[in-house]
Amino acid sequence: MGKGIILRVLEGTVISPELSRTLDTLIPNYQIEYFQEKPNYRRSYERRINSLHDAFLFMLDAYPLDPKFTALKAETLKNYAEEFKNTCDLAKDSVEELQTELEAYTAKLVEVISTSWDWPKGTAFHESVACLNEAEQYVLMSRGRPDLATLMPMQTEHGTEYVLQYDESLSPYTDEFIAELNEIKSRKYPKTPVWFKNTEEFQKEYFTNLDLKPLNATSIIQDINSFLDSWIEIKRSSLNIAAELEQIHKDIQPYPTWYKDKTDDSRAKGFSKAQKAMIKVLAAEPDKFDANLTKFREFIVAKKHSIAFQNSLDNLSNIPLWYWSLSKVQQSFLAHALQQTDRVEDAVTFLSSRHRTLPIPANYAAHSLLKINPEVVQSDHTYEVKHLYGKRFRSSHVASRDVLESPESVQQRHSDSNFAKVTEHAKPGQMCLFQTLISPIHAVDYLPSLVSESLSVPPDLELFKIARSTVERSGKTASVLQHNHPFNYAKYIYYTASDDASSLYLLMTARTYVANNPGLEELLEEYQQVLGSPLGSATFWDYEGRELFLTSLEQLITLTIDGHSYGSCVSGKDRKAIELMHTDAMILYKDKYGVWPKFGVPSDKMERINFVNLFADIYMSRHQHEHAGQNAPGSDGIKTPEMYLPADIIEAINDRLGTRNGVKYDDLMATGNEVKNISKNLKSYFVSDNELLCKLTARQLGEEVCTKLYDALSPLIAEESRFCKPKEWGLGLFDKKKSTSSPAGITKIRNLMQDKNAGNDNILRLEKIFLEVLNRPVSNSTRTKETNSVYDRIRNILGSVFAVGDESLEVLADAAIAEWSELFEASKRANSSAVAY
Repeated sequence: MGKGIILRVLEGTVISPELSRTLDTLIPNYQIEYFQEKPNYRRSYERRINSLHDAFLFMLDAYPLDPKFTALKAETLKNYAEEFKNTCDLAKDSVEELQTELEAYTAKLVEVISTSWDWPKGTAFHESVACLNEAEQYVLMSRGRPDLATLMPMQTEHGTEYVLQYDESLSPYTDEFIAELNEIKSRKYPKTPVWFKNTEEFQKEYFTNLDLKPLNATSIIQDINSFLDSWIEIKRSSLNIAAELEQIHKDIQPYPTWYKDKTDDSRAKGFSKAQKAMIKVLAAEPDKFDANLTKFREFIVAKKHSIAFQNSLDNLSNIPLWYWSLSKVQQSFLAHALQQTDRVEDAVTFLSSRHRTLPIPANYAAHSLLKINPEVVQSDHTYEVKHLYGKRFRSSHVASRDVLESPESVQQRHSDSNFAKVTEHAKPGQMCLFQTLISPIHAVDYLPSLVSESLSVPPDLELFKIARSTVERSGKTASVLQHNHPFNYAKYIYYTASDDASSLYLLMTARTYVANNPGLEELLEEYQQVLGSPLGSATFWDYEGRELFLTSLEQLITLTIDGHSYGSCVSGKDRKAIELMHTDAMILYKDKYGVWPKFGVPSDKMERINFVNLFADIYMSRHQHEHAGQNAPGSDGIKTPEMYLPADIIEAINDRLGTRNGVKYDDLMATGNEVKNISKNLKSYFVSDNELLCKLTARQLGEEVCTKLYDALSPLIAEESRFCKPKEWGLGLFDKKKSTSSPAGITKIRNLMQDKNAGNDNILRLEKIFLEVLNRPVSNSTRTKETNSVYDRIRNILGSVFAVGDESLEVLADAAIAEWSELFEASKRANSSAVAY
């Protein structure tokens, strides 16, 4: 259940008392949000900017600035971000102009993050983009999300009926995950030890599965020695140890008899959980097994007297490996999110589609479609409600791209727990459709450039493999109908063939339900016809969306037999949204016209036109767009709809949107859900390093200190004669007269101070003065004492921002003020003496 329910209603829709009571029954305590017939792009861009701003503020609190690295304070950066957010012009008319505002603001945040935190050399930009992206994920996790409902009026021959699209946000966590979070919380959110990060995978498995008492280096060495003794005996008695290790590594059961759990009986042979976990990884390279064990023992012996090693063992063995696989930033974000609530459950009611480093399903929800008929008023003064089939469950893919580089056990933990969660509502014995919409492309290097360059996401062969193996490990293979359909250009290569094994198995299984399910035979026949459609209908002559029809028919077949419907793409918000809209359109078509829409009907036939219009109605309600936007506020769109949808549907949508760029704008906004995709050229919005330094320094000093600096510099800079260069030679040898003009830099500073348009406050004026100083050479032998004072004191202030020393910015500013004041007073005295003389 989400945090409340948002009911979206088209502006101008009249909600009668009976309709209101009906909605109260269906979705109690809803909050109405009116929407317009056409997208409100300004609202979306404002949301996107505000969400990134909130992510930046979260980052400042959760991953604080290092006072050893910078003198900048969090409040300074908060004000800086707020200042530039307020300059965003969201009153502009075009999407292109609004996009530029978003890009510019995003660049400001990334720029200041890359500068103000201490990142490994050469990684600042990449780390900053990732950090802002991840911070937003944790903000959204902390807030949770509401259920989303959209009321859509539809005209029928009987008058106006209402269609309710409803996506219920489902709790993603498990008891195991909550217990792990509570353990992490009780241990004060430890960070991954540096020594542990550098260990090999089998060593990580060993340490995180240890259960030794006492737990210290000595007991570990004893445990390793005991294991080595057992291993020598196992090798001696084994007929083919390499084959047995391969069996363990590939998880082929039954396992070798020696690979069993240790018991309390000291006489019985067996291995501890830590030892078995280690064996499973080492088994991947049988020829290195012994050498790796020997090296591991030497490593433990070397660490025996390390305090850091000893102090971290207890935490490592009591907190799961998925946590130790998080980055330091992610661990900090998780800690901060959990610290904001009394119950850890309240912090993890929702993971956005991008949030794939925690082992619970992201973007987890259930979609329903209902029809409200005002023609039938019931005794409780509510309208008749018809549930158009059962719930359809959805989420991001059960396997995560973000952990593909993590240990295999972490990958399996993610996919296993995610699969168990998304199928937990399946009843015992209920058939389950496990449908994915990804692009499991083989041999990527040999793809035509037209295909490889146009793929909206990287090929997902690994995700496909992991999902299949996950279902197999679950032991539910017999009751799970597995299928995958690519929607992007991969469909032209990996289309569903007429003899596709998954499709034939689905048909065979579903036919056993025909006797008890009227109407099922019709769906199966249609599925068979689409599967066997003519040559070319799956590729270059695919005008109706063959893969799309197959996915919808699989969903409808599953719903008709009262099966458990589950589907995902990578994110669960784009391709899955397209499938849901297409299936909803088919259901509404059947309800309205009494027959199912057919594949292969030409676009100029009324049957196809009616179906296209129904799909366009659903698309224009933007229910799925808003649901996608919950995963990154403001990214209220669907990625690459032109790639996923037939041309006649795209044309109908663009006509309704009033622009041929309509679906392109949807793609643009949806793509902005990830910071790295908001613009591929964020750096073009950056200012120079020196300019940014000056801006941040002036703001860190603040208006009061900047005013004191300005007031001390202003009278001194007016003393032109004190800045004039001495002439090195002239008409006479070594002419000692001074030049009649000030140095160029001093002149520019003087002009800035006299320019009314140089800034409305002294912060803005000082940042320009600072920059002018940095634009001058560091030294020049012809400068006067006064010139050197101005330049050197300002450089000292600027230099201390990222080279923190014993003297604070304020102390250095006070020293500059005192020196400039003293120089001015000395100039006045000299001038008075000259006049008196």
